Amino acid sequence: MDTPKGYEIHSIQPIGKDKIVYVQCGDPLTCVVREVPSMKLIREFKLPYRDGGSHGQMRNFRLTRKGTLLLASMQYGAIMEFDSHGHELRRIDFPGAWGVEELKNGNILACTNRGLAREYDKKGSVVWEYDWSKNPVYKNISTQKAHRLPNGNTLMNNWFNEWSSQRIDPENPDVQAIEVTPDGRIVWELSSWFPPADLGPATTIQPLNEPVNRSKLYFGDIR
Repeated sequence: MDTPKGYEIHSIQPIGKDKIVYVQCGDPLTCVVREVPSMKLIREFKLPYRDGGSHGQMRNFRLTRKGTLLLASMQYGAIMEFDSHGHELRRIDFPGAWGVEELKNGNILACTNRGLAREYDKKGSVVWEYDWSKNPVYKNISTQKAHRLPNGNTLMNNWFNEWSSQRIDPENPDVQAIEVTPDGRIVWELSSWFPPADLGPATTIQPLNEPVNRSKLYFGDIR
């Protein structure tokens, strides 16, 4: 699947067994639902966006258990929720918003690209947060994903910008991921930059121990 010139796709999710939903960055920023493998268009609608190029609009979205779409808007610095026809249901201000997911308790876990992770309850109030950019041990923090693990801890990745003028220090290499407890204790950290286990810039991270039932994923009336 190719995007038109000047457009970008950073996030995609299945709906059932024969459909996908993705957000196409550009002018306009668009939510698109297609049938697979035919790629037949099922639905599309515009999402809020500002001029300024496609690359800085968003990186992550996720469907919720009630069939809505959570979008981490970089441009607006907010977590936005939409129904399957593009109607905005709520908005939570969160400057630097980068990653977002719904937790099993219905709360929202979101993170910024500067290391701040927050859990919001259904009323939009902060019930937990951790900012690992404030830990002097770590450097060059740019978080893209935060995941709540089954044990209640939070897994966060740290993307190292490979286009940066800064290079990896072999004597003190950057950390690629950490697991943190609810009270802010670091359980473990990952730093693997050199052969034979060079994991690279750690753009994203995804646990594999929880199976995904695609038949339960839906988007409003689209199943």
